[in-house]
Amino acid sequence: MRSLKVDVPSDFSHSTNNGNSQSKCIWLPLYEESKQIVEKYLIDITHLHHVIHAPSVRALVDDIYSKLKQKCPLQIGDVCLLMAIITSTTFFWTPRDLFTRPLFSSIEEASEQSSTWLKRTLELLEFSHRVASKTIEAIQATIIAGFVICNLVGISTEAHYWFSSATSVAWQLSLHRIDHPHNGDLNIPPPDSIEAEVGRRVWWYLVGTDWLVAPGL
Repeated sequence: MRSLKVDVPSDFSHSTNNGNSQSKCIWLPLYEESKQIVEKYLIDITHLHHVIHAPSVRALVDDIYSKLKQKCPLQIGDVCLLMAIITSTTFFWTPRDLFTRPLFSSIEEASEQSSTWLKRTLELLEFSHRVASKTIEAIQATIIAGFVICNLVGISTEAHYWFSSATSVAWQLSLHRIDHPHNGDLNIPPPDSIEAEVGRRVWWYLVGTDWLVAPGL
C-alpha cells in the first residue's frame, strides 16, 4: 500500500533514543486506497459499533484529501477518525479481501499495518487531548480504536482508559443532553439533525460500554 505524507503540528513530536525532540508526520494511504478501506469498514464492520453516519464519513474522507491537495490545515479529529477506521479495517482483513481489495499481499501484512495504525492513532488522540481538541470525530475514533484494543488484549486497563476518556469528552460536548427539553445556550445540534443522531449513537454506545466493562459485572 502506497502512502501520502501528512504534516502534523510541530508540538506533536517524539523523542529519539538520544533524547532529541523530532517533529513527526503521518503517512496516510492514497485517496483511492482510503476509499476502499472505508467502504469495507462501512460494509463489514460498522454494525459492530454503530457510531458513525456512512455518508458523513465518505464526505469526511473526500474533505481530508481535498484539503491535502490544496495544502489546507486539517482537523485533528477528522484525521483521528480516518486513522481509527483504517486500524479497525486492516485488523479485520480477510482472505476474501486479498482478492477483492488487493491492497495487501497477505493477512499478516494487513495485521502488521493494523498494529502500526493503532499506535499512530492513539498517539494522535493523546495529542488532541493535550491541545483540548474536543470533537465528536475524536470520540468516534476513540471508540473504534478501543474496540480493536479489546479484541487484542481484552477489557484491559488501557481499554478502560480510552473509553473513560471518550466518555469525558462526550460529557463536555453535552452529548448526554441532546434530547433534553431545556438546553438553554448550549451548543447542541437540533434534535432532528444528522449531527444529533450521531451524538445519540456515540453517547449510548459509551453508556452501554461503561456498564458492560464496569468492575464486578
